[in-house]
Amino acid sequence: MKSRFTVEAKVSGGLAMRKQCEQQYLFILRNAKAKRNALIVSGLFAFTASCYSAIAQVGPDALPRAAARIEPRKKTAAPSVKPRPLRRIDENTRARGLFLNKRSDAISVLVLKLDDNTLVPVDPSHQFRAGDQIKIQLESNFDGFIYVVNIQPSGKRCLMFPYVGVSDNAVTSGEQYQIPPGKDALQFDEEKGTEVLQVIMSRDRIQYLDAALEKPGGCLAKSATTAAAELQAGIVKKVTPIVPQGEWSKMRSRDIILASGKDKDANGSVVAVPDNGNGGQLKAGEIATFELRFKHN
Repeated sequence: MKSRFTVEAKVSGGLAMRKQCEQQYLFILRNAKAKRNALIVSGLFAFTASCYSAIAQVGPDALPRAAARIEPRKKTAAPSVKPRPLRRIDENTRARGLFLNKRSDAISVLVLKLDDNTLVPVDPSHQFRAGDQIKIQLESNFDGFIYVVNIQPSGKRCLMFPYVGVSDNAVTSGEQYQIPPGKDALQFDEEKGTEVLQVIMSRDRIQYLDAALEKPGGCLAKSATTAAAELQAGIVKKVTPIVPQGEWSKMRSRDIILASGKDKDANGSVVAVPDNGNGGQLKAGEIATFELRFKHN
């Protein structure tokens, strides 16, 4: 049976160990006599033997060595684990993901070019020529309203969606809408420059744009044309709003993220309202705007 007694005092050399052994011996002996406990007496013999055995190994003149042997081992710090860097998701992947999982309001935009009587997907930054014909296909992942305004190089601005004579431009999630509808197509004329289609997403109707449908051709007032030929082609999110400042001030514009389509890519481009903690759904009085800019020579 193992002794219940241990030496807890710090030993600093053979002489100090001897003195401690004697002190512990007398203490245990007195305790054994007082309690008349055979187990304590047995433990006394075991303690005495182990204590003096330690003195014989250390020796009275081995102060540094003894201290080194009995000093508790220093704890070593656990190796630090570096946190894994967060994986950054690029804007292209993020926008397409938001469109598919419907966590944010988003629309898919597919630019189709007529090639040998076949509509082929093209990059919005494609260089078009006079006579080229295209169609725009839109698909929303939310129920709301979409306005598309054509800004010509001359500065003329006319609604293309909703169509003239059709006041309902409400869109339903998962439905596809073509501009122009049916078998018609948009054809680039001889006027070189940049054709701009400004697209406005909203959960509500915009009265200013609805009123334009009652005007000839659904056209609005002309805008400045000085920089029209210098506009960057493709799908763009930094735009000058169509709605006049007085009307615009009543609305809040939301940021958007883009995933631009490529040639022969049937997935097209995607525009989404990012969820930055405030929710990715458009609220009352909020809009999201972007432009499709087509250059033709």
